Formats: sequence, structure tokens, C-alpha cells
Amino acid sequence: MTTSNIADNLTVFIPTINRTQILRRLLEYYKAFNTPFHLVIADSSSQENKAINKETVESFGHSLLAIEYLPYETTLHPYLKWADMVQKAQTKYIVLNADDDFLIPAGIEQCIQYLERHEDFVCCQGNYLGFTYTKDHGLQWKTLYPYAAADIERKQFEDPSDRLSHHLMQYYEMLYAVHRTELFQLVLKEMVDNDINPTAFGLYFIDLLQLVYGKSMQVNTLYAVRRFESRV
Repeated sequence: MTTSNIADNLTVFIPTINRTQILRRLLEYYKAFNTPFHLVIADSSSQENKAINKETVESFGHSLLAIEYLPYETTLHPYLKWADMVQKAQTKYIVLNADDDFLIPAGIEQCIQYLERHEDFVCCQGNYLGFTYTKDHGLQWKTLYPYAAADIERKQFEDPSDRLSHHLMQYYEMLYAVHRTELFQLVLKEMVDNDINPTAFGLYFIDLLQLVYGKSMQVNTLYAVRRFESRV
């Protein structure tokens, strides 16, 4: 799959709430790298901040491949917002992008290429790198959410029960991976239809139900970068 095909087959949803400068910073990043993603801003901010975010999105509309704005009620639980917004995707793949994460286009492309070659895998992600800057220590980097070799391999069991048990023994989050859209839509719809408590069980339910359907892959590539707070 070429870069242009990836752009046609991927939707990146960016949930945000009352972080107008963080959202603008992320869009500036995607603009600077001419990122070939279809971006959808799912905004639960206050009315005042919605107006700011909508203006921001409109200001980037001519510089990005595609950008769309979806307003949501401020009181709507994040998981219920996610469940609704992903149903609007019509592309083959989908990514949830936290508004303080900078996705690496090459890493996203590598994950999509992997899923294209392996139909029995339901999602794929790579490595996260954290950065911070202080006056005294300058720019600092560290690996976030490190994966051991066993972590990478454990989701590749053929038996779903083995995948589930290993995931629970050594848990890591799959929410922000590249997902197959139809399955991810199904999983989130099941969470809502079965009245799963999103606060207590939402993240676990999403991960575990996906692993019932297939395997998860962690590729050894830079996938996303985010800022962390230094305690030095």
C-alpha cells in the first residue's frame, strides 16, 4: 500500500476537551510534515473553547489533506464519545490520537503495511518516545511504555484464551494502535449495547474483546512521541 493509498484508507480521530493550545500545537505539527491523514476532531469542550477549536480547524482546512470537526456534549463520557465517533469512519483503518500525542507517519504506515500482510491481526502499534525540556537540563528523552520481547510475542497465540490470559498477566494499552475499522466499530458498539461501565471496565473490555477476534502486534518502530513532566 502506497502513501497515497494509506491516506485514503486511514481516519485519525483526535478527541479533545478544553485544551485549545494543545490541539493547535498538534495540528501545527501535522501541517509542518504535510501529514497524509484524514483528521477528525471530536470536541467535548465548553462552548467558548468549541468556538476557538472550530476556528482553529477551519484555519487549517486548506493546508491539510482533510480535516473535519465534530462537536460533542461536554458531559458525554469519553468512551461513549469514542463509540459514537468511530461509527462515522468509512476507511479501512482507524487510529485514536490523544491530542498530546504526535503520531509518526512512517510508523503508522509500517503498522498498516503489517496489517495488510497479516489478516489474522486486528491491531498494530509501535514504540512511544517521551520528551521534556528544562532550563537546567535541556532536552531529555526516554522510552515510554517499554515492551519486553515476551510482551510483543504474547498476543500472537492462536488460541484466544491464551491471548487473553497473557494480556491480563502483563497488561498494556491497545487503544491508540492502528485498528481495523469494522472490528473496532463492532467492539465499541458492543460496549455501549451491553451497558458496560466505561469508567470501570471500558479500556479492558475494548482490548480483551479485540483479542478474542484476533492477534495484536507491536512493531519495533517509532510510532508516537509525547511530552512528559520531568521530576529532575
